[in-house]
Amino acid sequence: MKNQSTLVRPRASRFALLGACMFLACSSGTVKGAEGTWSGTSELTVVSDYLWRGFKLGEASIQPSLTGVYSDKFTLGVWGTYAVEEGDNGRYNETDLLGSYTFAQDAFSLTVGGTLYQADNLVDPNTGDEFDAYFESFVSLTFKHAWSPTVTFWREYGRLSTNYIEFSISPSVNLSEKTRLSFRPYVGFFENSNDYYGADIALNHDFDKGFYGRASVTLIKSSFGGERASFGVSTGYRW
Repeated sequence: MKNQSTLVRPRASRFALLGACMFLACSSGTVKGAEGTWSGTSELTVVSDYLWRGFKLGEASIQPSLTGVYSDKFTLGVWGTYAVEEGDNGRYNETDLLGSYTFAQDAFSLTVGGTLYQADNLVDPNTGDEFDAYFESFVSLTFKHAWSPTVTFWREYGRLSTNYIEFSISPSVNLSEKTRLSFRPYVGFFENSNDYYGADIALNHDFDKGFYGRASVTLIKSSFGGERASFGVSTGYRW
């Protein structure tokens, strides 16, 4: 979700209720399948705070997701965050629909796509009009290197015309055959000279029959929100 909107007292929307019902026991990851086949991930995450590009949008939240990938190229997904505690934005709920297509080359991959955001009771700060959904497109370039250097550009439509750009790397270390430590430092910029930087650190473990677990921490500092941290635990299934 976006920071420029004003959040008023939330109500349960149809999309949020649908998302909660669909994903009561599962939420997102990304997997790849063979050419001409579908694969996917369902995952359920619990976080101490919902942080988004330097902003704290919600208190402790449940975040389910479901992602499907066709032929390593076409991805469809749904992701939600549903607060279990009241905060400055009330009990914040959000459900997102995502789609993307990846063009893979020997040295890099280029992904283009978009996200339809839906959240409870948003108000446009420029017009005062209420709305509950808007769209954001993105393009992401990742180089095929051990650290996966990536640059991503987002463009928002339907509310405010805002541009975002983020640079990141994603090194990881195998601690054992089934356990991996990953580290994703990043820095992002958007309009009005706002910026943020931080890191996602995660300990991942693969169980039998496609199940996995993850413990994570997000550390972030921004020019507008100061220093923030969030802790999370996840469980999921790859199919």
